[in-house]
Amino acid sequence: MSTQTHASKVPRADERAGFQSIQSAVQHGANAAGAVTSSLMLQEVAGRLEGMRLLAAVSIGIGLLGVPLVAALERRVRAAGSR
Repeated sequence: MSTQTHASKVPRADERAGFQSIQSAVQHGANAAGAVTSSLMLQEVAGRLEGMRLLAAVSIGIGLLGVPLVAALERRVRAAGSR
């Protein structure tokens, strides 16, 4: 299940549109920060792009952090729904 599907369960129905708008703004900000950070990590040396291995490792690490975070979110949403 996608992260967006999980996140849409967080707010009440009457709060969902505002929540998703804020979430979209945060995602755009994170994308911009990632673009700036990656441009700082990469360098062109003698016509070659250097730093790609580090950038790939950081990207994979950040991506893997999402797995336990989404699992924790799902547990909390289910617990709140069972009350």
